[in-house]
Amino acid sequence: MIRNRNREHGFTLIEIMIAMALSLLLMSGIYYTYFAQQKVYQVQDQMVAMQQNLRTAMHYIERDLRGAGFDDKAKNRSSSQEAGMETAEAGRIEFSLYGNNQCQPDRDGSPKVIVYEIYDSAAAGNNTLGRRCGDDENTAIEPIAPGIEVIDFVYLGTDDDGNMVDLDTDGDGDVQVDRFDEIRWIQVTLVARTERPDREYTDSKAYTNPQEEEILPAQDDHYRRKVISTRVNVRNLNIRYPG
Repeated sequence: MIRNRNREHGFTLIEIMIAMALSLLLMSGIYYTYFAQQKVYQVQDQMVAMQQNLRTAMHYIERDLRGAGFDDKAKNRSSSQEAGMETAEAGRIEFSLYGNNQCQPDRDGSPKVIVYEIYDSAAAGNNTLGRRCGDDENTAIEPIAPGIEVIDFVYLGTDDDGNMVDLDTDGDGDVQVDRFDEIRWIQVTLVARTERPDREYTDSKAYTNPQEEEILPAQDDHYRRKVISTRVNVRNLNIRYPG
């Protein structure tokens, strides 16, 4: 009798189960790596956007503050037409100048007023840095940079010894009108946050300005934030020409 030696051998059930388990482990590892990389990319993308918003906001503010009070024809104006500081508050600034081509054109020869403040552009808690630039209070506010939670101004002058001093005398951050002529520098601090929260991150940090004054208490939420500060020499602000 001739025996058949060409027997076909298949996989056993145990071998199939082991192969499936290894495949699942491999697929899980690939998915986890992909998911982790996507998460890192999304966080980095949010951080880049936030930093761009901060740079844009600070660019506009610095440019306009350097021109605060500028008037190339001040010799020919009366004191009532002089450009300068209008409001000096911790969270809002208003000043005027002549000759800023970024504003609406003059209609009555009055200086152009520039205002910076935080407002809710979407009426849904969407903090945006706003700028109003024109020659009357009816000029519409324009969005400059979204996601700016705090804008903080500190108004600085000098004492009799030439040392830099804070002109806020009562601790509320505002400077009274009778001290506007003493302003030599304006310190600007901005706090921005990402557009979307990161559920794996909690921000429990309180944010301060360079004077170590708290400008944003700890929010204990899932947004990432960044703070930047600069100091601007407002050299045009207090130039006065004899009448």
